[in-house]
Amino acid sequence: MTLRDDTNGQVLFIAGITITIAILAFATIYYSAGMAGQRTIREEQGDVSFVFNDVRNTYGHVLQDVSSNGEEDPFNGTNRDVMHIYETQIERVVNRKGYFLVFENASKSYNNLSRTANVTIRLSDGTSAYSDAFGYDLRTGETR
Repeated sequence: MTLRDDTNGQVLFIAGITITIAILAFATIYYSAGMAGQRTIREEQGDVSFVFNDVRNTYGHVLQDVSSNGEEDPFNGTNRDVMHIYETQIERVVNRKGYFLVFENASKSYNNLSRTANVTIRLSDGTSAYSDAFGYDLRTGETR
């Protein structure tokens, strides 16, 4: 008996099961990759410098927003309270990743002529520690 003489549909049934299993396997892999998120190898390895750069960039844009593009002092008055709320939120997010983050209050300064702010940020994972003083251009949120 050859496949041409097969009238019972066994080949069709086996091919259908094979295609179904392949589709389910592909869907499972695709779903797993999607649920894993957009994590890079550096994040998976816990590279402190990667997290530190991310915090530095985020903090610059927060300063830009709170200071109204450098028009107001982000460290005085009600802006100080708003900055504290943002800093606490950033610290919580970073701490959940297993790091310890500190924005030093004593080192914060604002220059209304150049519309810049200076801040010291400290980040540690228990093994490596980063500490750096940054000058931010409050019109752009970028470091100087």
